[in-house]
Amino acid sequence: MAIVENDNIPTLSVNDINIAEGSTGNFIVTMSNTSVSTVTVEYALGDGTAASGADYSYTGGTLTIPAGQTTGVINVSTIQDLIYEMNENFSLILSSPTHATVNDGTGNATIIENDAQPAIYIIG
Repeated sequence: MAIVENDNIPTLSVNDINIAEGSTGNFIVTMSNTSVSTVTVEYALGDGTAASGADYSYTGGTLTIPAGQTTGVINVSTIQDLIYEMNENFSLILSSPTHATVNDGTGNATIIENDAQPAIYIIG
């Protein structure tokens, strides 16, 4: 008979980030404690006011956190344009973990606008 120890199953959380338009940002996935097993979690990006392909480069896949470690990094890139817009946002969503559970599975990203606001001149 095998005894399965499950008292210290780690929980996963992902941070919120700000990214300058045209830059790369890093979502950090943090585990509450180390695990003796490799932890995996699926991730995907979802539109908010920012649109995939126009404001950021879509990414999705599986993050692997090796046994004994407590963090993993997911890189996301934003797209530089020459159009003044307000700050925009999108989200990273964690799902389907193995050897862990999800505590805070949504990381919010704010793209900080860096284009000059257009000026309006009244001549007359």
